[in-house]
Amino acid sequence: MKEEILQMFRTEQYANEISSTLSNTEIDRYIGVGCLILGEAQEILSMKLWEAVGMTKEDIKLDIARIEYNLEVFTEAFMEKENAMLIMGYAKPMFFHMN
Repeated sequence: MKEEILQMFRTEQYANEISSTLSNTEIDRYIGVGCLILGEAQEILSMKLWEAVGMTKEDIKLDIARIEYNLEVFTEAFMEKENAMLIMGYAKPMFFHMN
C-alpha cells in the first residue's frame, strides 16, 4: 500500500479531481501519509542514503519536489471541500472555516 501511495505522490494530482472523488477524511489521511513519506525522503537525502534505497541523489530531490507539490494540491482540495481558509498561527497551519 505504501508503494501505491508513493506512486500517487510521484504523479501530478489535481485539487478539483481529489475533492470530487475523496472524502475529507480520506484527503486528510493522504496528507498525513504524504507528510510521513516526505519526511522519510528528506531523511534519506540528509543522511546520504540514496544508494541504500536504490536511487540517485537527483531522484530523491525530484521525489521531494513532487511530494511537496502534491501535498499542496491535497491541502488545497481539503480546504476547497471544507470551504476553509488556511492561516498560520505560531508557525503552525490552522484552518478557518468559512461556513
